[in-house]
Amino acid sequence: MARNRGLPVRHSREKGGSRFRSALPLAALALMLAAAGCGSATKTGGSGGGSSGSTSELKVGMVLPGPKNDKSFSQASYEGILKAEKEHGIKAQIRENVVDPTARLEALRDLAQSNNVVMAASAAFAEAGGEVAPQFPKVTFIILNGQKSDASNLYAYALREGVPAYIAGLVAGKTTKSGKVGFVGGEEIPSTLQAQKGFKAGAEASGKPVQVQGTIIGSFNDVEKARLSAAAQIKDGVDYIYSHLDAAVAGVIRAFEQSGSQGGTFNIIAPRCEKHVIGASIADVAALISSMVGDYKNKTLPAERQKLVGVENPAVQRFELCPDYKTSELQKLVDDTTKGINDGTIKLVEGI
Repeated sequence: MARNRGLPVRHSREKGGSRFRSALPLAALALMLAAAGCGSATKTGGSGGGSSGSTSELKVGMVLPGPKNDKSFSQASYEGILKAEKEHGIKAQIRENVVDPTARLEALRDLAQSNNVVMAASAAFAEAGGEVAPQFPKVTFIILNGQKSDASNLYAYALREGVPAYIAGLVAGKTTKSGKVGFVGGEEIPSTLQAQKGFKAGAEASGKPVQVQGTIIGSFNDVEKARLSAAAQIKDGVDYIYSHLDAAVAGVIRAFEQSGSQGGTFNIIAPRCEKHVIGASIADVAALISSMVGDYKNKTLPAERQKLVGVENPAVQRFELCPDYKTSELQKLVDDTTKGINDGTIKLVEGI
């Protein structure tokens, strides 16, 4: 297909899944509900037990903010704990799709009863982690994209999500034909706000007059909310949208498909390259989570209880254009911008 709005377009089709229901005896159903607690639980290597810190039978509990097959952050985190099982010989217990604030507290408390380490794969668990960690001083808590707290047993590993968003904003600002670009974010947490600020700063640094719209829908996984928000922006003339979403990015893609717009979206975590997806702020969350488990085993958790990682390590984080949207000019822009950020010749505003 011919290039549109400065970018070529790719066509592909994605297969959906299905759900099944089965009838269970009431007694069995009651046992399952009692075991579930909050969210849904998956044991990948066996149940946890104790908080002694023994690495010979290290037990790690993991809480995911979405389903483990969301093709985004939760799935990458799930794959990370599987990777840690192979690399570090741990036994993992997983709770997926834990969204409600009360459920987050309950999930962390429950996992702390039977694991040496409890990990949560989202800044959305930062508040719950700060509350629960002091209640279990012998358990180590690690929040991915969390924030430092007063609890001495709580650690935060954070991706600098505003940095690749800045690069995406620069690409959008350089290529927009309408002069309007947008942002659709999930929950209003630090990583979302960093990405929103970074995307806006990048667009404004493009040297062109660009208007930047922004909406935070309150969920990383609500496809319909994302579709409606993106559709409203597209109707207002926005031709590129940065999607700081997990499963809900499908709604933004659908909004572009339904509108007939030749624009597109940037997504996060995975290089999900299909029609209307221009590029991705890729984070190898699986590698990062495995390294976090390794830090615990090797007693190399950060002394300051906080560690920031970003595009300075492309194996962990980078911005990539999708193959069918890649031009030599745009690739040079991405490469030069990444280099400039890393060597300090490009100064990013505070908060990115």
